[in-house]
Amino acid sequence: MAKIIALLAEGLFRRELLVGAILLSTFTIVVALNSAEAGWRIGYSVAGALGIVGAFAAMRGNWRIQWLGSVGIIVANVVLLVVHGRISG
Repeated sequence: MAKIIALLAEGLFRRELLVGAILLSTFTIVVALNSAEAGWRIGYSVAGALGIVGAFAAMRGNWRIQWLGSVGIIVANVVLLVVHGRISG
């Protein structure tokens, strides 16, 4: 646990979380573009775009905002992708 906290303080782990948030948000947009219905397509595209914008906004904050923002974006994208997978079959 102390090693993870040290990595967070150094910024190595935070940058990886931010990259993960951007990649998952991009993947959410790609999944949205493959949806059949317009509502899903618009909603997931907006959610993915907000995730990317939020990740870039979190980069400008202090380390706590970067960590919480990137983890929140990752969790939200995973939930959206699981919901889309369950609904689309």
